[in-house]
Amino acid sequence: LEQNGQKQHFDLEAPDGLQDVNVALREHIALKISALAPVLAEGEKQFLLMYVIRVLKTLAHDQSMRVRQIIAEELRDTAHAPPEIISKLARDTAIEVAEPILEYSPLLSDYELLDIIASANIPGVLEAIAKRRQLSGKVSGAIIKSNNEKAIYHLLRNQRAVIDEQGLEKVIEKAPEHELWHEPLIYRSELTLKTVNTIAEFISLSLFQKLEAEGVLPEQTLKHIRFIVEARIQDHNLDIRLSAKNEALQIFNAGQMNRDLLMNRLDEGEREFVMHGLALLAGVPFEAVSEIVDSHDPEAVTALAWKAGLSMRDAIQIQLRVAQIHHQEALNARDGVSYPIAKSRMHEILERYHAA
Repeated sequence: LEQNGQKQHFDLEAPDGLQDVNVALREHIALKISALAPVLAEGEKQFLLMYVIRVLKTLAHDQSMRVRQIIAEELRDTAHAPPEIISKLARDTAIEVAEPILEYSPLLSDYELLDIIASANIPGVLEAIAKRRQLSGKVSGAIIKSNNEKAIYHLLRNQRAVIDEQGLEKVIEKAPEHELWHEPLIYRSELTLKTVNTIAEFISLSLFQKLEAEGVLPEQTLKHIRFIVEARIQDHNLDIRLSAKNEALQIFNAGQMNRDLLMNRLDEGEREFVMHGLALLAGVPFEAVSEIVDSHDPEAVTALAWKAGLSMRDAIQIQLRVAQIHHQEALNARDGVSYPIAKSRMHEILERYHAA
């Protein structure tokens, strides 16, 4: 082999010797050999093909990620590559290597894709599979089951991916808390009038206006979306509540909902968000939080703040600014910091509101 004026020999009978070749030359070998393999596989040159496959197997285990990546990129869309090498590259620990195979290779069966999804332990694997030119309902269902936000986004954008009715219902059920899905979801051909109506309950006004301006959706579909969205907009508070709920859910699911964030949002006047945050931190239904806040009961509001893991000083602010309790009626801290109500008593109070 000669590259840039440098000559180097390697023995096809001993492909392990390739590890002694410098990385730049191994990359060059990988490029040449991976391009040669499909050509030989199509012909009758089985003797030479046997040696080429041996070299490819060695290079597929190469310590240099770039060498493995070159092979993956060269073999990604051929139907004549050695299946065992494709399988090895698809499971590579570097996403730069696995991605081209996962996204393009026609040699990966549904069984193999499902196995890869089940054992995926590096970022980007599910996203790559979701972009495949052809995707069966079983594989799409496994991606949906993963709850991987980015992978499901790419799946929804992939119009060649088959998504069955059950899978689509699962996506729509979770979609309110995943704004990233809203736009590709509305373009899915599998949508029925029922699912369109459901989606219209949570898409934003700005997204609807974009859909209307593009004019790519059927007029009948737009008509149903328009009716529901306009009904929502007439009650502006409904949109505020929906936005607060979705944002609070996203933050909580990301593990970022905490006392500091909640009190900062209270300082910014986001009362609806704080109520949803209290419900999530306390692990109680939002309806229970709403009932407690509307009761203007200082003890009940204090017990709710306690269950949400807030300090008594925070509980005072919740009483005053969320439940809007008069400062003369609000409960104050014992010794300046402690809750003034026994824990057993707070449990009893919360039980009355089905929030224990």
